[in-house]
Amino acid sequence: MTMTQKPYPSSICLRVTRRCNAACSFCQAPNTSRTELTVDQIRILSGIFASAGVLSIKLSGGEPTVRPDLPDMTNDDVLRVRSFERIMRNLDSCRQRNIPFALNTVVTSRTTDLMDDMVRFALAQDARKISFIPVLPRGRAATSGQDGLDTKDLSLVRARAAALGRSYGGRIKVSCIDIRPAGIARLR
Repeated sequence: MTMTQKPYPSSICLRVTRRCNAACSFCQAPNTSRTELTVDQIRILSGIFASAGVLSIKLSGGEPTVRPDLPDMTNDDVLRVRSFERIMRNLDSCRQRNIPFALNTVVTSRTTDLMDDMVRFALAQDARKISFIPVLPRGRAATSGQDGLDTKDLSLVRARAAALGRSYGGRIKVSCIDIRPAGIARLR
């Protein structure tokens, strides 16, 4: 590392748990460990990162909101559990504490037509950003083929996210985060 390089990037993703209250067919972070950082450890790390110039820390998992010390944010339809009331209470808790938040949602072949509704929901909740993540079929999704996106669907997701970003202008940031290897799309 040279003297001009920072020791950390400006944004860090911190995995605070591998636990999850769902078994999504497209999961890329399987529930493989019960080891978790304590809230005090997260605070210490946050202080270290902030003093090193890190501007944002994203809490990741598993599902970080299954922890009793963090707000729950889950989706009834995807997770097959009743949780929407808890989502709304916890989003309200974030707003009351002036905690900025962004929403991420996986997009499958069955949910591409809901993207505009998802942006409107995120905007109504005062989210600063919504990111659409095209499903990367793993586990059951890879073998069943029911959630996969073909090349046409993937192009549609990218184009729709870009159009929504332009349509909603400065009110909310809309992005598409495609983590699949370049040129790879699961064909149905």
